[in-house]
Amino acid sequence: MRKTGSLLYLTVAASFWRVLVILAGMAVVQLGVAVGIPKVLPESYGAPYVFSHLAFRLPAAAALILVMYTLMRSHGSRPTQTSYTLMRLPVSYTQVFLIYLVYAVAVLLLCWFAQLAVVVAATQLLATLYPTFDWGEQTLFLTSVQSGYVHVLLPLLDGWSWASTTMIYVGLGFITAVGMVRSWQGKLLVWSFIFPLALSITPLELRSHSWSTVMAVLLVVGCCVEGGLLVLNLRKGVGE
Repeated sequence: MRKTGSLLYLTVAASFWRVLVILAGMAVVQLGVAVGIPKVLPESYGAPYVFSHLAFRLPAAAALILVMYTLMRSHGSRPTQTSYTLMRLPVSYTQVFLIYLVYAVAVLLLCWFAQLAVVVAATQLLATLYPTFDWGEQTLFLTSVQSGYVHVLLPLLDGWSWASTTMIYVGLGFITAVGMVRSWQGKLLVWSFIFPLALSITPLELRSHSWSTVMAVLLVVGCCVEGGLLVLNLRKGVGE
């Protein structure tokens, strides 16, 4: 248990504070964009329009990419002092990956909740600054119903959206964990950054699960492929 705790501590200490800085930066940028859109675009007719705007969604995609990159490079792309410490710990590479997996999934889920927290804060801020945006106690509910971006974060009674969103963030966590192990070989899974970008750039149609389904399926396929390659590398002692 002590060796597992030591490995987890090293992993968290190397990256978690950077993750918090990235999410804080995302929050500041998104809140600023939310406040600015109604001023720049007077035709904005409510919070759903603001949250569905590309300018509001892109910072979230950038934050996800930066978080994934930070985790993948948390111990450097070359054997650093931390990497040597990890290698000296009496743990198998499988245990290392499992610890990375739990940590990466937890961080990616934190990113999901951070985006939702920003939406809640922006909803209140817009209602305060722009009285026409104040829809009372139903503001968040109506925003989720009318904004594809918010609906993915808060699907309410949409069971499939809950499932697909969970699959996407857990899948991103899995790919990130694989990337953390592969970084010991000096490799970076650049292709994985496509998913956060695609989810943010592509308009999310309400009551249509086609795009989120495609993303979830492609991510599962990517997890299977990278997982298989990782197993082969683990059998070789990550020495490919």
